[in-house]
Amino acid sequence: MLEPNASIPVNGVMFDYASGSLTGFVRLKHKDAKIAKDNYEDFVGLLDYVKSMLKGYVSFSTLFNAFQEESDGKFLTENNKLNHLFTYSDSGGLQAARRNLTIDDALKERIYTVQHNYSDIAMTFDEMPFKAIEANAGTSIMGYSTRCYIRDLIQPAAEKSAEHIRKQIEVFDKLESATKIVPIIHGFRPSKPYFRGESDNTYVEYAKYMFDKIDNSSKHIHGLSIASLTTHADNRVGILKVLDYIPRTLASREIPDENLEHVHLLGLASPQRILPIMALVKHKLIDPRVKRISFDSTAITKASLVGRVFRNYDEYKNPDKNKDYSPELTLQSYKNPKAKNVRHYYQQIHKYFHKYENYPFTSWEDLAEHSPNNGDKSPASTQFKEKGIEFELKYLAQIRICIMYLTWVYVDTLEKYIEGKLTSNELAHYSTDIISMYNDIEHNATDMHDIFEIVEKHYHKVKAEIDMSVDHVEQFEEEYRKATITETNGHEEANVLFCDAGREKAIETVKNLKDHQYEMTRGRHNYKRTMRKAHNDISNIIAKDLTDTLF
Repeated sequence: MLEPNASIPVNGVMFDYASGSLTGFVRLKHKDAKIAKDNYEDFVGLLDYVKSMLKGYVSFSTLFNAFQEESDGKFLTENNKLNHLFTYSDSGGLQAARRNLTIDDALKERIYTVQHNYSDIAMTFDEMPFKAIEANAGTSIMGYSTRCYIRDLIQPAAEKSAEHIRKQIEVFDKLESATKIVPIIHGFRPSKPYFRGESDNTYVEYAKYMFDKIDNSSKHIHGLSIASLTTHADNRVGILKVLDYIPRTLASREIPDENLEHVHLLGLASPQRILPIMALVKHKLIDPRVKRISFDSTAITKASLVGRVFRNYDEYKNPDKNKDYSPELTLQSYKNPKAKNVRHYYQQIHKYFHKYENYPFTSWEDLAEHSPNNGDKSPASTQFKEKGIEFELKYLAQIRICIMYLTWVYVDTLEKYIEGKLTSNELAHYSTDIISMYNDIEHNATDMHDIFEIVEKHYHKVKAEIDMSVDHVEQFEEEYRKATITETNGHEEANVLFCDAGREKAIETVKNLKDHQYEMTRGRHNYKRTMRKAHNDISNIIAKDLTDTLF
């Protein structure tokens, strides 16, 4: 087990939140060395301040991409991890593939060397047992494609992942590395015609094939990562995926004990989807071999940059008092009387962070004046030139404070739930289906069979498959043929992936998305600039919010 153990265990399990791509989002680097040093010290002070407002049930770690963020890993290593517990490193395989690079031994060795140099825990190159079906242009959201999992691909994908891990072990042995390797496993819930009942667990099947091909005599392997958890826009389906996959996989006796001490949940930081894990741990429904559960996401660190806001404890407990709360932060000026949610947002940040020792703002208005909501349509870089270095420094401080406010709100919410100060009803007040799921976990689950029955009960309420899957490649090819865009008299046929009853709603949703984009472009003066910088991130969030209505 990795040390140190810097969180308070919950029924013997420690929780660790790893923030992704941290150094870029909090704007720590600067061409002026003194400003860069001040930025670093300010962030460390903010992190300590956040920790002082928490109980300590969740520790803080961070994650960088070893393929495209090597300088971030170096920066973290040279600056004491910015006071984080662990530094995780992603392999960057997805990013390499998107650039059409050949992932050969030379590229792997370069990435593994970066992981050795700058991280405590290294992710692996993973092979996934699915193929993509491009969604029909008339019903797809921002060009999304649909994953079709194929049972026949589980063994070859797992064995290919094992081949990558053997190379990683070889490089780490050569470097005499202390960095630990966390193997990634994939799985899926077979579509209803292919589902084989309660014992059908493709994650365990994948893990068995993978571990059978790995010799860990050098003891580099540490724990297990669970992937394929975040491929559905509907929160109900996302929660069912968590319930269906995680507890029963971790309870399997076919996974070695040493691979269950530390379980990492890839990309699973959504409050709605991590809370079921907290509930399972609270009610002792996670296998006792598990000693640490970590989870990572860039969603929290980039939230303020894309206008996403989370409720704080007071807003959960007093919804009427905080009626101006809105989860979407527009770029309207805080001086606009119609932008009540904008003012409310900065008032809340000032309320909770004005006691921070290096807080540079005299009021919430001063904070908002040095933010994207100050009413100035010019890019931030232009404002820096026109308004001077003092404005720039306060603007950079505002970015860090807003991100750390959202980080505190997120972790504080999880801790309040662990302590029983927030109930699942309060946290899921917007969805009776999700409240019902949480209540079933908390009151009706005593073992793995009960969890399976809860999944089955709620699955019947969901129109979509949890995962689209087939048994054989030939069946995939037939699904691909059906889903391929066809044109008849100039009209696109609706995608077979949407049922007949859902086609009109799907097309309506796409129209809403286009209308929403127009309003964002018109109402948020720097939205186009933001889109150029992080088009995919923003698009995915907008698409996710709109596609919730499809299911």
